[in-house]
Amino acid sequence: MRGIVCDMDKLVNICNKYNIILIEDCAHTMNAKWNNKYVGTYGLISCFSTQSNKHIDSGEGGLLITNDDIIATKTILYSGSYKFYDKHIVKPNNDLFEKYFQYIPNLSCRMDNIRAKIIRKELKIINEKCSHWRKLYDIIDENLIETHTLKKIKQNKKYQFIGSYYLFYLINMEYDKIQQITSDLNLQWYGNNKLEGTISKYNDFKFLKLKQTLPKTDEILSKLIVLHIPYNYTEEICLNLVNHINKNSI
Repeated sequence: MRGIVCDMDKLVNICNKYNIILIEDCAHTMNAKWNNKYVGTYGLISCFSTQSNKHIDSGEGGLLITNDDIIATKTILYSGSYKFYDKHIVKPNNDLFEKYFQYIPNLSCRMDNIRAKIIRKELKIINEKCSHWRKLYDIIDENLIETHTLKKIKQNKKYQFIGSYYLFYLINMEYDKIQQITSDLNLQWYGNNKLEGTISKYNDFKFLKLKQTLPKTDEILSKLIVLHIPYNYTEEICLNLVNHINKNSI
């Protein structure tokens, strides 16, 4: 979530123990690593976003990766390849396509050539972009001051993260005060009772018809603040923003 992953070693062990299929949502973690292994290579399927706030920006779009031939075959067919699946540079054997072709609906969610061209070019500079984000992240982390109302979140040493988001807690503070700070400084707050922007919680979507609650999760989210670090931010912008946060969290 927002560039932070759980303990992947523990997660994989739980999935193996209970025979659970692991699908990774890597929307904010492209190019990150856990214990020197790329995030997105732990699950049976991994999904990456290339929407405008992500590490690769093609406006909209995304991609799926897997080492499973059957899943790869079905994905290509679902996307709307028709009988042109043989044009894919990387694909499973044609025998699998012939086996599933008449049983998979065409959802017509193909990526257009212009978007694919943008993504291919962005992939070549992903390391450069991630280095820039990490530099800005470190500047924020070094200058943000912990107080009785502001607590930093320490990253696990096994996690080689990118740093396009900075997360921290605001505690011992009235709801209205947090709302004012986050609104004035354009920060995202998971404890906000009002849905805004891209922030949402597990219980915000009524179509899920959830009956259970998650008290520990709710407690964490109630104080969680998210600072998005756009790629075009400079050191000066980050320092100015941190100074404003420090003044307001005293």
